[in-house]
Amino acid sequence: MHITGIEDLVIGAAAVAGLVFLLVVIVLTAATTLMVRRVRRRWQALRRPVHLRPSGSRLSTRVPAIDRRRLAATGASLATTLASARWWATQRDRHRMWRAVTAAKHAVAVARRSGAPVGDLPALASRLEAAARSADALARAAALSPRGGAPASTDARQIEEAALEMHRAAVDSLQAVTTAEVSPLLPSVLLEVQAVTAGIRAVSALRRPAT
Repeated sequence: MHITGIEDLVIGAAAVAGLVFLLVVIVLTAATTLMVRRVRRRWQALRRPVHLRPSGSRLSTRVPAIDRRRLAATGASLATTLASARWWATQRDRHRMWRAVTAAKHAVAVARRSGAPVGDLPALASRLEAAARSADALARAAALSPRGGAPASTDARQIEEAALEMHRAAVDSLQAVTTAEVSPLLPSVLLEVQAVTAGIRAVSALRRPAT
């Protein structure tokens, strides 16, 4: 259990680092796109003949600076997001929910392909995934809400618990089938091995020259 807790912490830290990296990439991409578009418009205006340029236009060969106000607003929003404990808790709950749902779907699919009895679990797995998508959208929308995101977190935890139960049921079904196949096989294998070994010894004794 202690090892599992450490693994959860490591996985959660990796997910958080990935989200931070993704947010940084989004901000840099937005800033770069904005700058490229402004430079492209200015370049096209510079290439336009003078008599076609709008009257009173002041074109300069200098590349305009990035809109600092827009970048400042984006940076402030990012800083607010990263400083929110509720936002980090929401990301943790979302990660745990999706990990449980993915594991449950995989276990049900494997059990079904293996011929283990799964009942309505495949259909329920599809419904569970749809519910997880709705809960995920709610969690993302409520993550920074000043009113709190407790209902969203509650839904995510309930879906996680349902997925864990579904995973356990699929694994138990596979275990029952595997045990039923393996238990009677082992004695038969051991008996056959003993018979083959005895036959080999008998043949070896017949071929051994008399002294």
